Amino acid sequence: MSGPGGLACTVIGAGGAVRTSSVKGSCAAAAVVEACHDTIGRDTAMVTPPDIEARILRLYHAEKWRIGTIARQLHVHYSVVGRVLAQAGLPRPGPPPRKSRIDPYLAFVRQTLETFPALTASRLYVMVRERGYRGSPDHFRHLIACHRPRRKPRAICVCAACLANRLRWTGPTLAISRSVGHAGR
Repeated sequence: MSGPGGLACTVIGAGGAVRTSSVKGSCAAAAVVEACHDTIGRDTAMVTPPDIEARILRLYHAEKWRIGTIARQLHVHYSVVGRVLAQAGLPRPGPPPRKSRIDPYLAFVRQTLETFPALTASRLYVMVRERGYRGSPDHFRHLIACHRPRRKPRAICVCAACLANRLRWTGPTLAISRSVGHAGR
């Protein structure tokens, strides 16, 4: 890690990147990397040491420091501070979500989509437009894609009779490879 007199320092970071520094005392990050050992075999540079996590939480809660200030003072990336705070159960920092033009119509949209899940967004746009919505159709389709209920996965029977029945209807070109476990053609 450090050469004679502490003049050279090599750190192996995430992805195998090797950094060498010749400045005396610049090996603080290397010491943290070396001190943090992982028994599972993951890359040690990606693990945040518990003492750093504790300092992040203390500075955020007790000192009321901002994320950027904590990152600068502890010499870590701001995303590390955000991840530690998120793992501690804090909501993501940032402004609260803004109101949208579709908000007054969301109850109607969800109820309609539950009743008619295959209803197109363009037809739904016409229905909401008749009720007073004044947004563009393109943005409305995007919003509907976010609120459309997801399809539930279908259960497939894998008993021998059902498999034989499905093979009969698919034709002679389908062959099942038992060794690999998937269908081949």
